[in-house]
Amino acid sequence: ISQVCRGLFPEHREWKAHWSVECHEINQGQWFTSMPLCADCHRGSMNGIHGQQRMWKIKKLDELSALNLTIQKLMENT
Repeated sequence: ISQVCRGLFPEHREWKAHWSVECHEINQGQWFTSMPLCADCHRGSMNGIHGQQRMWKIKKLDELSALNLTIQKLMENT
């Protein structure tokens, strides 16, 4: 599970740790404003940013919030 998903949605359990990380581009082709998301947060029909975005709405988060967390995590690890 990606650090962004873990930070955005701490209820993700460790059993999801085997899921691959996918790259979500806020605007297609703009790689410097992309973020790692697990498959459920990215493409999930219920929770995913490309689906119904239920978890995103419950947490009152959007793509810029996730990008902010991505940059924060990168800076903490430098």
